[in-house]
Amino acid sequence: AIARDTSAAVGQSTGLATYTQAYTCTGTNLTLVVGFTTGTADDVTAVTYNGVAMTQAQKVQMSGSSRWSYIYYLINPATGSNTVQWDFSATQDIVFGAIASYTGTNQSAIDGSAQVSVNGNTTLTSAQTVTTDQAGVAVHFYPTGANITASTGATFIQTVSDNVAFSDTNAAVSPGTNSQTVTWTGSANGRSLSVSIAPAAAAGGVVRRRMMTGIGR
Repeated sequence: AIARDTSAAVGQSTGLATYTQAYTCTGTNLTLVVGFTTGTADDVTAVTYNGVAMTQAQKVQMSGSSRWSYIYYLINPATGSNTVQWDFSATQDIVFGAIASYTGTNQSAIDGSAQVSVNGNTTLTSAQTVTTDQAGVAVHFYPTGANITASTGATFIQTVSDNVAFSDTNAAVSPGTNSQTVTWTGSANGRSLSVSIAPAAAAGGVVRRRMMTGIGR
């Protein structure tokens, strides 16, 4: 079954074009997820762990703001203490977000990814379509306001400043739409980026997969 290995906050005012952070993965059948907000432009050139390139699942710019948010993942990351490295084409003022690793995950592919945007509202509900039974969902939230608070379905495992948060199910979910809601105060724009992580193949190499119709964005 999928379970959270560990997690760490990423909260750095950098002034650098490269930022690194140590992170330790343990366990088997691992998937590593990094969600973060940064920059004044779409300046990310690479995110790596132990020198291995991570895959960008989603990115989005905040309406009315120069900030960009991203979510990356890496299947079968190296165990032990290694380095997450962010490379940018220009210096960044911040890199805010979280790193999380999960055991018991499929070692071929994730289940899917999604993004949700709201403008003129201080409530945001992520909407990740889950197609593989017993998958897990991780979400990076970034509103332009303050005092971000977990609401229905959301469980924060890391928060940075008062407007960046990372949430996950830390448990298997059934196929359908997984929704996690946050609220905040002040500026009424927000974004969520999410990934659905498929479970490791069952004995005989079979993962139960039921495609849903008419569900999701």
